Amino acid sequence: GHRAITGGAANRGPGQTALKGIYVFADWCSGRIWTIPHNGPAVNQPETLRADTNQNITSFGESENGELYLVTSPGHVYRVLAS
Repeated sequence: GHRAITGGAANRGPGQTALKGIYVFADWCSGRIWTIPHNGPAVNQPETLRADTNQNITSFGESENGELYLVTSPGHVYRVLAS
């Protein structure tokens, strides 16, 4: 289960078409990253586990062109790529 969810963002960047419009979020405790299709205010589909990392993910951010990034403790920045 989820223990400490880090809110994410929907990817809008042109480089990751497999994640286009997909909401990405993480669990700070486990380092797992999930996705949910983002199609309006209602979420009626289960999440998909995308990655199992050993990182404490503290935040998500977006570049000027819509590419998705995540930040880990103690302050590393990674670009989110479709697996």
